[in-house]
Amino acid sequence: MGRPIVSIQCEFKENEKAMHEDMGGTAKEMLEAVGFKDISISNTISFPGNSNHEMGTARMGETPKPQYSIVLTKCMK
Repeated sequence: MGRPIVSIQCEFKENEKAMHEDMGGTAKEMLEAVGFKDISISNTISFPGNSNHEMGTARMGETPKPQYSIVLTKCMK
């Protein structure tokens, strides 16, 4: 019998790939707008779970728990 093994299969779908491509283009536009030149954007995408934003959430407001608010704990000091 042995121990049960968790098997997780995860991959980026078309929406995540499109967002990744859009972010690169938008970043390039912003950098050019402030004067950067010769900008090279890589379309290489890492594996799911490698970015902190896909690992959970961070509250941006005062509710429901102010102690977890980015605004109150980081920006307002």
